[in-house]
Amino acid sequence: MFTEPKIYTVTELNEIVNAQLSTFTVRVKGEISDFRVSGKFVYFDLKDEGSRINCFVMAFQLQQELEDGMEVIVSGSPGLYVPYGKYTFRVRSIEPVGDGALRRAFELTKKKLEAEGLFAPEHKKPIPRFPERIGLITSKDAAAYTDFLRILNNRWGGVEVLFLNVKVQGEDAVREIVRAFEIFNTHMPAPDILVLTRGGGSLEDLAAFNSEQAARAIFASRIPVVVGVGHERDTTLSDLVGDFRASTPSNAAECVVPSRQNIAFEVETFRAALDAFPARYVNRWRGSIRGLLDRMDRLLRANADRGRLLSGRLHAAWAARLKHADAQYARLSGLLTMLNPQSILRRGYSITRKNGKVIKDAATVKAGERIETIVHKGRFEAIVD
Repeated sequence: MFTEPKIYTVTELNEIVNAQLSTFTVRVKGEISDFRVSGKFVYFDLKDEGSRINCFVMAFQLQQELEDGMEVIVSGSPGLYVPYGKYTFRVRSIEPVGDGALRRAFELTKKKLEAEGLFAPEHKKPIPRFPERIGLITSKDAAAYTDFLRILNNRWGGVEVLFLNVKVQGEDAVREIVRAFEIFNTHMPAPDILVLTRGGGSLEDLAAFNSEQAARAIFASRIPVVVGVGHERDTTLSDLVGDFRASTPSNAAECVVPSRQNIAFEVETFRAALDAFPARYVNRWRGSIRGLLDRMDRLLRANADRGRLLSGRLHAAWAARLKHADAQYARLSGLLTMLNPQSILRRGYSITRKNGKVIKDAATVKAGERIETIVHKGRFEAIVD
């Protein structure tokens, strides 16, 4: 039995074609032409030597500034604008191709963010000197991850590291980096500082760190951000907007915690100054008292007959004051010596720490944990049995 083919309306046909085309996700390379922004949408043509296709993308999806003449790779799906039957390409992401296009996109986005004040010094938050909790954003597979932790543990102890594994290049990198900042800024208790880092690479490798979205996520962070991307010669938009720029991942670890040696030197310098304080105090007053005695002596000599008795009394009073000052100095010096931890260690005692914190209760230590013991001359580490 013969069945007549179904007759479609124009709208039905366009809808069918659009539905079929929309099932494809493809990447297309071409040159941008007729670039324009209209409200929430961005429109442009993607062309090569033989043809062109009309493209559109939501403005918020752009990761960098674009302009005519740039060679790019767009990811998305073809489709049909049903009311007019017009062939279009719905873009989800855009990647500049080649150093020229990447450099131009970098300069355009930099100029835009700089005009908005995102790099201004007055917006930089101070970096805490002794953070107890650090949020680390990088890839677990990157050398930057192991380098950062190695330097951190060599310099300082007792710091809690909260780690979020993200992609540091590729199509999903920007989205994951932005999400990491959102998570850390809502985490309770919040980290004292955030570190965004990765190793070096080409402009294409570092594209995620030059994206406008990543830069705005860093700027919006209420937690101070240290950015250590690439090598010393590499400068990204993330570096410029961060609260502190580290030249490398290793340098980022050096910037967020002090070294044990430097702090030990500062403590010893302060202790020496504290020990010397009583002597300076007594010597200053001794000089003042002697000056007063000399002046009084001269006055009394001028009135010898009336002042001989008074002179003797004054000399006796000031001598008593000096004796009292010397006694006070001796008492303070003895107290400082008694309280000095080195004096205690010199008598055979020791200080034992775990993760940089003094152990006061044996119940807080478990078998297999590493501990550090400080004695009068040196220190050593041990494993609890």
